[in-house]
Amino acid sequence: MFLLFSSTLLAQTTTTPPKPNTSLYAFDFGDQAITVTAGFSPTSVRNIGVTTDRKLFKAGAGYSWVVVTNHKLTLRYVLGISPLIFVTQPAAIDFKHSTPSNIIVRSARTTYGFGGDPLGLRLNLGARKIQPFVDTHAGLVIFTDDVPVPDSSQLNFMFSFGGGLEFFRESRNSWTLGYRYHHISNDEVGVRNPGIDNHMIYVSYTWARKGR
Repeated sequence: MFLLFSSTLLAQTTTTPPKPNTSLYAFDFGDQAITVTAGFSPTSVRNIGVTTDRKLFKAGAGYSWVVVTNHKLTLRYVLGISPLIFVTQPAAIDFKHSTPSNIIVRSARTTYGFGGDPLGLRLNLGARKIQPFVDTHAGLVIFTDDVPVPDSSQLNFMFSFGGGLEFFRESRNSWTLGYRYHHISNDEVGVRNPGIDNHMIYVSYTWARKGR
């Protein structure tokens, strides 16, 4: 009787390892992916940042891996690099080099930047062929000139958040159409820090592979 009771208790308390996701479009712990992304915003808005009339183009790549998953949710950590960041700025007074008797106006220009987002999280909902998601990213960018105005800073910090839809193919590679609220500012590194806020629409393509 004791042996029967012990075996029954052991069977009830033994932890069963989690089963892998069986859906074609689901992911398992450790699965990895490489993504290329390009996004554009035709103008900036006043919110956290106050600089207006700034266009933003951002393109780059990301490496991600699954850190938490079940049959309903998949959380990925994302490392991003953006070798192509362009901010188009209108003409503005160059306060750094102007004097009361000699006001210098800097002409309209497009300024290049190189940056990265080493802190990123992406949460996919469900395991179907079309999956909604939300994400957030943070990093920094170095421009070839002060952005967003003269006498601000070439070094700026970035963060963004948003969401969209991921469209999977039979190979588990996917296309993404998404939106991000994107913020750039120098966190008072420069003399002036007006910041830039953009509503960005982007597309991306992802190559996925199973983890080891």
